[in-house]
Amino acid sequence: MKKHKILKMVIVILALLLAYGCFVIFYFLNKEVSEKFCENTTINGYQVSGMNVEEAAQGLKEQYSGYQFELVETGEVVLSKTLEQLGYDLNEEELSAKVTKLMLSQKDKLIKSYMKGNAFDMTFPVHIDEKVFKKRIKASKLSVPRVASVDAQLSYDG
Repeated sequence: MKKHKILKMVIVILALLLAYGCFVIFYFLNKEVSEKFCENTTINGYQVSGMNVEEAAQGLKEQYSGYQFELVETGEVVLSKTLEQLGYDLNEEELSAKVTKLMLSQKDKLIKSYMKGNAFDMTFPVHIDEKVFKKRIKASKLSVPRVASVDAQLSYDG
């Protein structure tokens, strides 16, 4: 009878230790995922592993700033400008809010996020100044007169 009580007590203690261990592991995983992106995590193909929100937003801003708009006519580049030069303005506050939302969403799949990472897609929050855009296009003095396109295509190199 005494052995039976001791065995029950040992099982209860082991179960409590196991539950406590699971709680501690989950707590630290949850805390880590709340502060930084998990390994193997990308946003629009940009690696954000181990970054906090500010670092990821800054990196995405730099990536956006590097985008080039090129207009090619008959195989020649006739206009090459950055998006900022064409009047596109990145809303940095909204970008930070979107990155924060993505970081919090990795908590929804905590174990998967921690083990495999995530691949997020996000639209950049931009505003275009139509006047600046039209002014820059007109100022480029394109050599070929504009006509309705029959076989135009838009290609993305990103």
